[in-house]
Formats: sequence, structure tokens, C-alpha cells
Amino acid sequence: MFGEPFWILPPVAPGAVADLFSGALGLLTPGAAHIRRFLRDVATVRQGVACYAETLLFGDALRIQRPLRIAQLAEPGTPGVARWIALPFDPNAPSPDKPVTSIIVDAPSSVGGGDTVAGLVLDEWVEIAPRRVLVGPPGDQATVEARAVTGLAVNAVTPASRAPQAILHAVSPDGQRWSSASLADALEETLELAQLRAVNLDRALWAGRILPALQEQSWSLQGEKTLDPWRFAPDLGTRALLPYVKD
Repeated sequence: MFGEPFWILPPVAPGAVADLFSGALGLLTPGAAHIRRFLRDVATVRQGVACYAETLLFGDALRIQRPLRIAQLAEPGTPGVARWIALPFDPNAPSPDKPVTSIIVDAPSSVGGGDTVAGLVLDEWVEIAPRRVLVGPPGDQATVEARAVTGLAVNAVTPASRAPQAILHAVSPDGQRWSSASLADALEETLELAQLRAVNLDRALWAGRILPALQEQSWSLQGEKTLDPWRFAPDLGTRALLPYVKD
């Protein structure tokens, strides 16, 4: 499992003051089946756990018992730690609002949390648990509500000299599926509104030099010739793009 290197494990003695591990080892008993199922699932994505799970299979073939225990470390008063964090959450209880450390210990049953041990960490990782909070007045009237944070990322890399890209969010006017005709009407209406709201330097006066977002580049006002899209817009309108749009 470890390859050619020979591992030397120094003994670790407990401190003078009892820590969380000494009182948490074996306190929760989710059952061997739940622990083995958790290791089997995690082994599909974690190489360290996969190697360890393979040794468990060898032990089962040789009829060697491997007692697995749980040590769940959490700050006193943390909600949602009355059961193992790897099990499904209680739908009527809030989720932990503070960090929780869950340790699976493979050691003889005679080893306690206050003993001097020599151990080896096979794998470790960090996960974000779903959030469930209490809503309402404290007591029996409080309810548990799930909270989720979502986001949308748009990969729109543009030169710094241009205005930010815009996203057109259109809603079907009749609640039905979009068709080619309704999509074309929505795009044409958007172009008409854009022309009505556009501001050039003639109307913005000196504000156009302070607020570049209000400028509409024009060769007649700024001294350089640019591509005028309105010259070929009638030939390449929105309906010319419809063959490339799916309903």
C-alpha cells in the first residue's frame, strides 16, 4: 500500500488537558455498514481512500476483522452534530454552522482516545455541507429552511477600451415556446429601443468626454472613419441569422 519507503511512526502522547479527540472517539456509532459504504463511495474519487479500501477487501477475503470507529470533533454547541456528518442530515434539525472534523479511525478496539498512539493519516480533504438554518421565533414554532448560494459566470473577454458586454434576457410574451418569428420580433424591437436610447456627441456635448459609455463613435464627429453598420444592416438584418437559431 505504501510502496518501497519504510514508514517510521513516532508515538503521540495526550496532553495534560483532555482534548476533543479523547472524548469523541467512539462516541458516535453509525454502524460498520455506513462507514464502509462511505469509504467505498469516496474511494471512487480519492486515491488515498481507494488504496485503503483495497486493503479492506483483502482483509475481508482473509477474514480479518477491521474495527472502524468515528471521532467527530466539533465546538460545543454546534448544531447538527448529534449524528455523524457523513449520514443524511435530519430534515428537522439545522446543519452545522461551524467547522466539523470527522475522523475514521482504524485501530484495535482496546485503543482509547487518551492512550499514547502512533498513527498514520492516509487521506484528508475539505467539503462544504448543505446549509439548513432555523427560521422564525425560537421554540417549537421555528422551522428549518434550506439555503443555497448560486451564481452565473459568463466568459466574455473584451478589450479594455470597449464597454462591457450586455446580455439580452427575453421572456416569451405569451408563455409559449419560442418560435423563429417571435424571436426575430424580440430582436428587432431591441434594436429599435437601442437606437432610441443611443446618445452621440452632438447631444451629449461635453459629457461625452467624461462618460465614454455615452459615446457613439462617428467618423463625422471624431475625425476618423469607422465602419458604419447601418449601411449594410438592411441586407444583414436579424432575419438573416434565423437559419442559425434553433427554436
